[in-house]
Amino acid sequence: MPLGIAGCHFFLEYRWSTTRNLVRQYLYHCHGDHQRRRGGTDRTVPRFLALTDYNANALKAGDSDGDREHYRHDDTIQELFREDLRSLLALPSVAFELSGMKTITTNGWGKFTLYKGKHEYSVSPRHTHAVVTLKLTSAAITVQDENLHEIITHKRLYGDKKQESMKWLPYLNYISRHPCLIEGSTSKMHDEGQEILLL
Repeated sequence: MPLGIAGCHFFLEYRWSTTRNLVRQYLYHCHGDHQRRRGGTDRTVPRFLALTDYNANALKAGDSDGDREHYRHDDTIQELFREDLRSLLALPSVAFELSGMKTITTNGWGKFTLYKGKHEYSVSPRHTHAVVTLKLTSAAITVQDENLHEIITHKRLYGDKKQESMKWLPYLNYISRHPCLIEGSTSKMHDEGQEILLL
């Protein structure tokens, strides 16, 4: 199994300045800085739909790239990295979860917004004007109640355009337990919609 730097770069222990320089050179080499020095033209901006998929593919590409010879040293990149591994500390036994926590108040529809109001996420009609805790990762947003129990999880939205992530199941469950809500709102619907909802 190839060794990758991405999984352990948080636990580097710099014992010598040469180790620091080798790791820095490895990172520059894997991230395309060598193309600029060699006069390469491959400078396309990566495009992806899911950040976790892109990270997994980038790690595989970096691992397969370690078999070629280093541009400055006579060894392969993988052999130089194995030398650097001897200077690393052991990984901790407790898993590290990279996420942020944020407290936010939902609006009257049981929703909240992030990123300057451009990304809107649903919670539940039971949690209107309620304070909820958000667990933010690069791929998902988990909404928790005041006891930190999970309410719902959304895929994280990115970009500058206005977007919405709506999970209908909590709203439909709420309406099924409170059928009078449908009867009051059906008068504004067309006839076919009223028949479907009142069956």
